[in-house]
Amino acid sequence: MKWHLILTDEKSFELAVCIISKLKNDKKNNVSVFLTGRGVLLVNNSKFLSLLKKLDRCVACEFSLEKYGIEKRSELIKYNIDIGGQFQNAELVSISNACICI
Repeated sequence: MKWHLILTDEKSFELAVCIISKLKNDKKNNVSVFLTGRGVLLVNNSKFLSLLKKLDRCVACEFSLEKYGIEKRSELIKYNIDIGGQFQNAELVSISNACICI
């Protein structure tokens, strides 16, 4: 099953970890994450960056990155975080079986 998680605030990190861990227990699940709003601040969290290994795809909203002054784009690419916008989010939602927004 394809799951899409939208993280809108960095304070949702612990909940996101629980959800991702639970979903990835089933190897058949495909999990993607879209970081938007304050959720992009998670790219500064080393625990979040280590969690990326479990994800199938992660996209950070370009507008939110600019809004919060996050300029380490080459580092994001190193962690396989794509930089995109609402179009990429909509694309991930459309190809997912279920979407969770926190």
